[in-house]
Amino acid sequence: MSDTTSVGSDRSASVGSDRSAWWVLARLVRNQPVRWAVSLCVWVTIWTMPVALGLFTEQFFDGLTGDGGWALRTVITPSSSGPRRSSSP
Repeated sequence: MSDTTSVGSDRSASVGSDRSAWWVLARLVRNQPVRWAVSLCVWVTIWTMPVALGLFTEQFFDGLTGDGGWALRTVITPSSSGPRRSSSP
């Protein structure tokens, strides 16, 4: 007994193949640009938050141990001039 039905025939593979994924993405963004802009901003914020938190934590603990890091007030206050170095005479 032979199976006459073919899974994934040539006709179904060629339907819609002239449009790329970038074309579909452009159409979706063009349809709802505000929604995509807000989504992009939220996505970037969520993915970069651990980096910002890690840098803040690193500077805080470097300031506590005296390894040349900034003090907490230097990280929080942008008007500070940076880490203080003690000059040895």
